Amino acid sequence: WAIRLKLLSVCAGIFVVWDLFDGAIFNVLWSPFLSTESVRGAKNGVLWEWYFRTSLDKYSCIWGMLFALNFPAVSNVLTKTEELPAVQQWIVKGSALCVWGAAFVWWLTGPFMATKNEYNLGNAFYAPIPMVFYILARNISATGRKYYCNLPHFLGKLTLETYLMQYHVWLSSSATMLLTIVPGAPLLNATLATALFVCISHRLNYLTLSLRGQLLPDDTKRCILGAVGFVGTVGGFQIIGKVLAAFGASGMGVVVVSCVTGGALSAFLLLSPCIQHDTQETALHLSQQRHRVLLVGFGAALVMVFLGGTLVTREGG
Repeated sequence: WAIRLKLLSVCAGIFVVWDLFDGAIFNVLWSPFLSTESVRGAKNGVLWEWYFRTSLDKYSCIWGMLFALNFPAVSNVLTKTEELPAVQQWIVKGSALCVWGAAFVWWLTGPFMATKNEYNLGNAFYAPIPMVFYILARNISATGRKYYCNLPHFLGKLTLETYLMQYHVWLSSSATMLLTIVPGAPLLNATLATALFVCISHRLNYLTLSLRGQLLPDDTKRCILGAVGFVGTVGGFQIIGKVLAAFGASGMGVVVVSCVTGGALSAFLLLSPCIQHDTQETALHLSQQRHRVLLVGFGAALVMVFLGGTLVTREGG
């Protein structure tokens, strides 16, 4: 029950910040950092844009963790149900399907048909209904569970990354247009943009899992050390940026120093909490791994320098 109490506490915290008093607490917490002035891509101000974007799926992480937490119990119930005689088995399955089917029909004819603004307000609460109904209908038959399409299985692992990267890779112009790679060929352009989007999301998923294991391992001591190191590194970069700005460094100078320093130090320190020289072979392997990460870090820094130089040139022009 400990994990369930944790999830309940998180859920209560989300409700208080985003839903209680119509988001007034959210505004109090974030107004010192986010502006209310109208800017491109945020006509009502960055503060409102952050509130709107984060409120759409604010409970998604809770639903996902609840699904994972209860998966063993639900699987056990399904197994026990399928050990019953056929008639009793389908009475139990049919009852569950009818209940969730009725909920799905209510959602389809009610919240789903609402206006865009009304739907956005309730999406975080109603989203599990169609998902649970689909999962139940999809897995209710033992024969049906033997067949599946691998593509949704593959894409299902990338939902976090695709959600994040769609605004940076797939879409452009404040998410109103598709990224243009081949002008004048919309179908070819959509194919290439989508392929690039999925490939980058897949790679980002691999990096997410790798960084999670390195920065937040299961060992409590190493987890705390990694979290402190991460916060310290970010804070150090902030200090470097402030110092450079105080000395009147140009935008390009800030980009160069921050990116090169960050690419070197973060890549070097990233693996430090995980290094244990048990054997000479292990030490050699970790050393080679560290060098590869350093090269990747410097490569990323060079890319950021190039992009930063392009942005500075555009601003200057």
